[in-house]
Amino acid sequence: MRILLSLILVTMMMVGITYAEEPEKKQITVSAQWKIGPSTAYWVIAKEKGFYDNLGFEVNIVGNTSSKVVIAGLESGQLDFGSPAAYFLAGARSQGFKGKMLLCYVPMPQLGIIYHTNRNIKSPKDLEGKTLGGVPGTSDIMLFSRFAITNGISIEKVKLEKLSYGVLHGMFFEGKLDGMATFMPYLARYKSEGHQVAGFPYGDYGIYFNGITASEKFLKENPITTKRFIQATQKAFAWIYEHPKESIDLFFEAQPELKSDNPQTDYDQFDLVMSTHYDEIGHKKGLGWMIDSKWRKTLQFAAENFGAKINFSPNEIYTNEFLMQKN
Repeated sequence: MRILLSLILVTMMMVGITYAEEPEKKQITVSAQWKIGPSTAYWVIAKEKGFYDNLGFEVNIVGNTSSKVVIAGLESGQLDFGSPAAYFLAGARSQGFKGKMLLCYVPMPQLGIIYHTNRNIKSPKDLEGKTLGGVPGTSDIMLFSRFAITNGISIEKVKLEKLSYGVLHGMFFEGKLDGMATFMPYLARYKSEGHQVAGFPYGDYGIYFNGITASEKFLKENPITTKRFIQATQKAFAWIYEHPKESIDLFFEAQPELKSDNPQTDYDQFDLVMSTHYDEIGHKKGLGWMIDSKWRKTLQFAAENFGAKINFSPNEIYTNEFLMQKN
């Protein structure tokens, strides 16, 4: 599968791109939705490999604390590109923020349930009668209801504690929770630290998650910059899939504070993240490609779970115009 994905990405990179015109802006600031980590490694790899430098860009990569902070930065012009959650972008658009997603690199959730293996949990159905924790207002916990329906779990038989991130992890590792709804790539590191844990990843529920986003004002004023930046970022994805172990080494050389004591743990964490970069459309059209029907489901999810007033059509919140695609 990985070889196939590499070939797809290489094919995308072969599409002709002309650089006759100078980009409008060369100093670019980009922000992750959360802290910089394996899920946003593509920016770090693109910078370290010189994919941005080759285009004359000086890219500053910053971490943030939430989609809300990222949207505020895009709206104020402090950020040029960010990676908010799609459902939060939808809510922000309904409140007046004019921005579009340009490349969805998380078309499937990187989320799921991590649980203690000594709690007699062998299948999702065994979560009945157990106590789980999750952070309210996040897709981590909101997707649990869909996971429950898919797996025949009677959700009323599951006790769900709503906690902050700090309290959630503390209670879980103290053994006060049987499981928690969280970011699945954590699983590899938890195991390497000696915790007896396993996980159930959520499925592909037909909605978009994180993607590279910019304000419409920035897009209008910087179309050449945007196209080159997005396509250089796609090139980084190609390099990661072709050189997974080298990518991990390169990432942790740039971010040494994130490295674990076990190289295999770091590889496993990357591997899980990489497995969520493609949905069915991604395989057909190319990395990051989006479609109206999946955005409609995403907008419905935002309306049902976040009270977003969806007064716009899908093509107003995303565009594929800056992406390379397969021939």
